[in-house]
Amino acid sequence: MMEAMGQPRRRMWGLLLLIVVAPAAFYGLQAGFHGNPPRALPLATTVPITTPTAEPRGPTPAVTLAPPIPTPRELDAMAFDAVDNDVVMYGGTGSANASSGSSRETWTFDATGWHLRHPVASPDVNAGWMTEDPVTGNIVLVGVVPTTGQPIGTWTWDGATWTKHGDLPISAQSIVGMAALPALRQLVLVTALSSGQSPADNTWTWEGSSWRLDAPVMALPVEGSTPILASDPADRRVVAVFTGDANSRSETWAWNGSTWSQLAANEVAPFDPVTATMAADPRTGDVVIYYGGGDARAGSTWTLRGATWREVDAVSPVVDTDFGGSWLLTDSSINRVITIGNAGRPDTLNVLWVFTGTTWTAERPSILGVPTA
Repeated sequence: MMEAMGQPRRRMWGLLLLIVVAPAAFYGLQAGFHGNPPRALPLATTVPITTPTAEPRGPTPAVTLAPPIPTPRELDAMAFDAVDNDVVMYGGTGSANASSGSSRETWTFDATGWHLRHPVASPDVNAGWMTEDPVTGNIVLVGVVPTTGQPIGTWTWDGATWTKHGDLPISAQSIVGMAALPALRQLVLVTALSSGQSPADNTWTWEGSSWRLDAPVMALPVEGSTPILASDPADRRVVAVFTGDANSRSETWAWNGSTWSQLAANEVAPFDPVTATMAADPRTGDVVIYYGGGDARAGSTWTLRGATWREVDAVSPVVDTDFGGSWLLTDSSINRVITIGNAGRPDTLNVLWVFTGTTWTAERPSILGVPTA
């Protein structure tokens, strides 16, 4: 009986041995025919990651202005009043894209901050441009009168109130820019035909109470471009810079008192004219251009000397210069280029920036009362 029980056990052990040994033998034969499988390469313990270059940011203002401060705005007009040693600002709206009308407020900014003025008369123009008259010292404001036909109206500020003068004698014009030529006692205004008419420009000079249409030998190439204008007293000229596009750089033109001529081509990188603003630096004699706008992360500052532009500050503060939110101004009392504004749109007008010649610093208003060499 015991022998009978041992036979099934031996058969069971044989079956188990076959199950274990047969696969091993099979794979051993496979390895003999095909060789050993390739060894897996070990993974690196660390994988290098290329960090993208951070987009530069403009400096954060260390000082902001105390109230009162004008409500945020764009499409305002600003000029430095050398007679009263202050900045004059007129008009503006909460956004360049807003349908609401322009503010009729007049503000001045001096060594003590912003002041809301209450003149007896106020202009009724939109999207204005202001410049000091080199003959009288008054501030001349031009802007579009919000009526049918869109004439360009003219007002002057004497430090206390506004005085209205005649509209531009040609209607359906848009303002290109305005700048002074002190050496020739000229105030120059450039306009362009609008309302779908053939692109062309007109150059006007101010005669104290009205505008005279000049006939320069060469006209500005305004087609497809919007120039910005600035006074260049050191070189006895007015400078106009035209926008570039994705495939070309900008070109610079100059007014010598009687005609326009091209000064330089392909000198300044392409820029958006809506965000660009210029002023003359009285210390160096250079013309300074800033562009960037309130939606940018950093602005850029260039200077023009002779016929050559060079970038002097590639990471300038972000200021809302979109649609005339802020303007570069020549402060002749401290011999500096200044601008008043901050990042974001519309412009909050709560930072005073002063250009040192190579960079911008945020300052308290009291610096305006301290002339510098």
